[in-house]
Formats: sequence, C-alpha cells, structure tokens
Amino acid sequence: MNLKNYLKENRKDLFKIGITILLGIVLFAILFSRGCRKTSIQEKPAVKSLSAGSLQEAPVLNLYAKLDAEGRLIKLKRDPFIGVMINQDPDSKNMPVLNGVIWSRDGAIAILNGNIVRQGDRVGSYLVAKIRENSVIVTDGQEAFELRLVH
Repeated sequence: MNLKNYLKENRKDLFKIGITILLGIVLFAILFSRGCRKTSIQEKPAVKSLSAGSLQEAPVLNLYAKLDAEGRLIKLKRDPFIGVMINQDPDSKNMPVLNGVIWSRDGAIAILNGNIVRQGDRVGSYLVAKIRENSVIVTDGQEAFELRLVH
C-alpha cells in the first residue's frame, strides 16, 4: 500500500485528528492568554474604604444599609427559620385564649392566640408553665391561671 492510497482510505480519520489538534491549540491559546493577563496596580477597588458617614461613597454598602433598615420595619408573624409564631404584643395584659393542644413524641405543644408554644415559652406577659391534655397553665409571675379547651 502506498501513501496515496493510505491517505485516500483514512481521509475521515485524518480530518478528525487535524480538527482535534486545531481545537487543542485554540483552547491552549485561550487558557494561556487568561493566565498571563496583566493586571494594573492602579485599578480602582470595587468598594471604597469607609470612614465615618461615608456610606454615600459606597453604593453597594448603602444598598445593604437601606435593605437592613427596611427589613427591620417588617413585622413577622412566623419565625422563618423554625416556623413558630412570633408574639406580636409582648406587653399585652390580655388573658391568652387556648385554641388547641397537640401531643407528639417530642412533647406537648399548645396553640395560644393562634401561636404555637411549648412549655417555658411566653405569650404576651404570661409564661406557659404546664401543658396538659385539655388545658394549659399560664402564670404572670404572681398568679397561675388554667386555660381550658372549649369543646
């Protein structure tokens, strides 16, 4: 078999090898050019250093400050991390209303004023002292009150 016949018979394979080598060279050139890119020492930093009252100089940090301020204004009804209702009025002197009692392997859970509470939690100014099958004992620190389920 001479060279002319060999090239004729293996034309597709040789073409594939040539394309592969060409793509390898191009890829190498791209990677090499990224790795050897010169960086200027005089490039400006993305965020300027802060001094007292210089939030206007750093728009990114100013945005975070605005978002933080807006987030503090939001009144959450449920803790997003543990799913428990948040007491909205901790200084309330109103007697809580027992909405339900749930028993599980982990212990008892009561629903007071629509909030899920466990023994030791607070509802307004009252502390949940004990959870029973059909009632909950709450205390205000001076007196204890039994809240009963209404059937």
